[in-house]
Amino acid sequence: MMTCTRITSVEYYESMARQIRREAGLSPPDSPLDDTAAAYARKIADAAAAEGSAAYEAAYTAAFDRALATLRQGHTEGRDQVAYYTDNGAGEANGVWWTRGSGSEVGPGRFGDPFRLCPDGGDVDGRVLRDLAAGRDPESLEPLVRASANGGRSVGYDLQFAAPKSVSVLAAFAGPEERARILAAHDRAVHRALDYAHAAGLIVTRTGAQGRHHAPAAGVSAAVYRHFTSRAQDPQLHSHAVLLNLCVRADGSTGGLDNRAILKNAGGIAALYRSELASGLRSGLGYEAVRAGRNFEIAGVAEPVLELFSKRRAAIERVARERGFETSKDRAAAQAAAFDTRARKNREMPLAALEAEWERQLVQAGWARGAVFEGVRIAADGIREARVGPAAERRQRLAEAGLTGALAMQAVVEERDLVRRVAEALQCEAGADAVLDEVERLCRDGGVVAVGRTAEGEAVYATPEMIEAERGMLRRAYGRQDERAFVPEAVVRRVLLERPSLRAEQRAAVRHALNRDGVSVIEGSAGSGKSYAMASVAEAVRACGGEVWVIAPSWKAVDVIRTDTATAEAMARAVTGFLGRIDKGEITLGPETTVIADEAGMIGTRDLAALVEATGAAGAKLVLSGDTRQLAPVVAGAPMRLLVRALGAARMDEIQRQRGRSESEGAWMRAASIDFAAGRTARALEAYDRGGAITWGGDREATIQALVDAYAVSRRDPEGAERTRAVLTGWNKDVRALNARIRDRLKQDGLLPEGADVEIAAIPRGGSQAEPVSLTVGDEVMFGESVEVEGQMIRNADLARIEALSGDPDDPMLTLRLAKSGARLSVRASALVGFREPGEPRVPRLQHSYAMTTHASQGVTVDEAFVADLRGTGAEATYVAMTRHRRSSRLFVDTDRIRERLEAARSGIRPEERGLTSGRGAARAELTPLGHSEIRQAYLAESASSGGKTNIADFAGSDLRGWCGAPVRSYDVPVPPGGRMGLRHEGAWREAIAGIAPLPDREPSLVAQALRQRIGERLRAPAYYPIPRPNGSERAISRALDALRWRDRFRRLTAILGQGLRRQAQGIAATLQVALPRGDSAKDAMNVSQARMPPIDEPVSSSAVKRSKTEPLRHRI
Repeated sequence: MMTCTRITSVEYYESMARQIRREAGLSPPDSPLDDTAAAYARKIADAAAAEGSAAYEAAYTAAFDRALATLRQGHTEGRDQVAYYTDNGAGEANGVWWTRGSGSEVGPGRFGDPFRLCPDGGDVDGRVLRDLAAGRDPESLEPLVRASANGGRSVGYDLQFAAPKSVSVLAAFAGPEERARILAAHDRAVHRALDYAHAAGLIVTRTGAQGRHHAPAAGVSAAVYRHFTSRAQDPQLHSHAVLLNLCVRADGSTGGLDNRAILKNAGGIAALYRSELASGLRSGLGYEAVRAGRNFEIAGVAEPVLELFSKRRAAIERVARERGFETSKDRAAAQAAAFDTRARKNREMPLAALEAEWERQLVQAGWARGAVFEGVRIAADGIREARVGPAAERRQRLAEAGLTGALAMQAVVEERDLVRRVAEALQCEAGADAVLDEVERLCRDGGVVAVGRTAEGEAVYATPEMIEAERGMLRRAYGRQDERAFVPEAVVRRVLLERPSLRAEQRAAVRHALNRDGVSVIEGSAGSGKSYAMASVAEAVRACGGEVWVIAPSWKAVDVIRTDTATAEAMARAVTGFLGRIDKGEITLGPETTVIADEAGMIGTRDLAALVEATGAAGAKLVLSGDTRQLAPVVAGAPMRLLVRALGAARMDEIQRQRGRSESEGAWMRAASIDFAAGRTARALEAYDRGGAITWGGDREATIQALVDAYAVSRRDPEGAERTRAVLTGWNKDVRALNARIRDRLKQDGLLPEGADVEIAAIPRGGSQAEPVSLTVGDEVMFGESVEVEGQMIRNADLARIEALSGDPDDPMLTLRLAKSGARLSVRASALVGFREPGEPRVPRLQHSYAMTTHASQGVTVDEAFVADLRGTGAEATYVAMTRHRRSSRLFVDTDRIRERLEAARSGIRPEERGLTSGRGAARAELTPLGHSEIRQAYLAESASSGGKTNIADFAGSDLRGWCGAPVRSYDVPVPPGGRMGLRHEGAWREAIAGIAPLPDREPSLVAQALRQRIGERLRAPAYYPIPRPNGSERAISRALDALRWRDRFRRLTAILGQGLRRQAQGIAATLQVALPRGDSAKDAMNVSQARMPPIDEPVSSSAVKRSKTEPLRHRI
């Protein structure tokens, strides 16, 4: 792994005692202390004054006393109290310079090359390091960078490279020669990773006014320190590369660094380090590596041995389990846990004593040193024998597998992710150079194609297959525009008349869905009544003899749209199964078929492209209904958003779902839902906070307990027996934890029987291994797969209540009441097992259903929602979770997670974070505790961040038709002989120009789009937000006065637009009068034009501005 930590103090780097010996020229530790101190004092005094002077004597005396005191303290105390990187008594190596772009490669600045005293590969001189870290020339002491305005300048960045635990264990027990080769392989890998960062332009400097521009640094230097132990005194080979916040630019000037590019590319840099390390161990020692997630381990090192010497990792993982996060997925939380579990290094124990202790632990665990290396040798021989084919072919296959993994969830991949994925795939087979060669080959041979650049200028790639999927989908959709009338207009009118409860925007959506295009898109905010509108679409299709299929990405969403559209179960399918049946010929579409795809925003590009193609080939109508502002597809792409951009859509934004416990509460909840849909997440959450609907938990345990308590109160409420409830959270692991806690509480409250559990093995949702699941009468469960039992089809995500348990405890008989149909069936647990691949556990996919993931809840509506934010969510997930309810929604936030992240990101490194005591070695004063306001604001910002997915077409510019190769829509204009585009002197000119093709559709500029969005938001936003009162009084400010004001503004705006249109019409008529031959035609044209314009001189409202004919037009809004 690799981390990059900002450093604000230079006092971590070198032992002062060692520095004094270097300055004195007496480095051997056995030199007499008096002689060393005297030599050091003479050097200091010579630089301060002339020998023999009083100043010389004073400087000599002060330096001698200071040096002698430091040397007498020894290596554990004479370290400025914070010397961390070297001389810790465990045989750590001296610091070594890594310098690039120094000397002749870079033009000299004012004071020459600042890194002239940092020879690549040479030992680090602590004085030089301190001076460069402080931003001054090590000889002239002149400043090389500008001083920080707040005095908090970063002196450098600590890039830590850690070897896998198996490598550290082998180095600990290897002989001297073998250990030296392991350490050398590690050192080469660290330097190769740093070389890549420099050569790839990832070490960046700021240039220009206020550092607005960025450019690769030409000359850089880092002090690299290799360590061999962890804070738990286990073997842990790692290096700290202290990259100085100083560089030489291409023009020879000096400046600071910006580490953001390093942070963004940390995964790729670390993967290249591991690839080079594994390659060095393979070629130098015959070790073979095997993948272990994103990392690798040396084959043959037994897992118990790794666990024996992973006490530090075990402590961090224990904290992670307690706080409910995974260290591999939440780096910020992992860093905070690492800080919290840090202990001070025991600098007193020398390496020899540590080696003896490690040997004792190994023998006590039943292992011998020779057995460890024998296992490595046997495993390596087996791997080499099992390899098939030339090495180049294996590397090519692995690189393509890495590319497939990179693009499994994204339509495009940035260059940094491409490098990381390929390096991780190849780390057991190839070194860093071979990895970069494979990345270059993929680009050169067309495995990936560059499709554009990010806003930061990074190249973006996609596969030819995915590019064609998007292009083909667009071509087919464009080609089906204005195809035919799928439903007669009379039928549409009749259906709309029969549904008077439809709102205006719902009626518009129904008409848009049934237009002449083969593909129609309907968008609607959560709770705006999309499903009800789709019911009218289905009714109209059936009224004229057509058939309707309803599909959705999940079976839970299928059930919702099937019920709302009164569709038979045989005509409802999940998207994947629907396409599979079409491919097999089991489902046949035709010109009279309409396919309604609900929650279409969650359909991936490959599936939606196949759906557009299948319906297009059959001439069937495809209606996509969803919301591109809610959760994106799990798989690659956001194709519905692309079709909205290409084809347009009818959108419904008037929220109907939220009713609240009173009229006023429902009003502000609906207003908040509008804000969620518009991306104003922070504002909506603030409304819920003011309404007392957010609980800020002190830690994970307190947050979960508060939710469980609130859920239990709701379940015990005698008036809420018929209410539906859902507990929502983001991760399946948290779902299982919440299910267990809620179930225990229901037992305590007597809502579930105590002591009557039957335990079965089952696979939970999101899992692959069987886990014990306790069941009792009254339990609510959710199925994780489709299975047919006694003629009854149970679908994935179906819910059921257990009404009875009996029979063999190993395979009990379950009596279930299905929530969807109310059907009751009795079945053995073993009969609930669906299809299994070889080797998969033959147990049911089943779990408790008190809680579910936010992703599974999209499309679900309940009376009460309880939302647990335990790991952080983005804007889309927050929008979905906070709009599932009709009556109430409560949000429970773990603030400890946010507090840890903020503290980990604070400037400066506290002494405790290095395992050191505070005191004169502290980098800065103790940090003040974080307040609730800071944590609250950080949470609101986190929840407002968008995690939307990118399409390839996002980099294609505004001409989507041209990009996908679709024909441009045009109309034939008859041109009679001798005529000019159909214009005749004696004929009416309006009819003649009616067929002229309009200007091609052009997407507005970004500025115009932003302006249009702001104006639209202002027009749609309420003037007064209904404010919930924190004291419980439910009162909302009336919007009646605001409605009158807006109505008046619209009338005045109409007057302004009308005046502008009149002037434009007069200008056009005047132009035509000049261009056309004199006669009655032009005069008639102008008269007709003026006659059709409505009069606008009359006042349009009581506040409209009146003006005389001589007064210039003045309007004020």
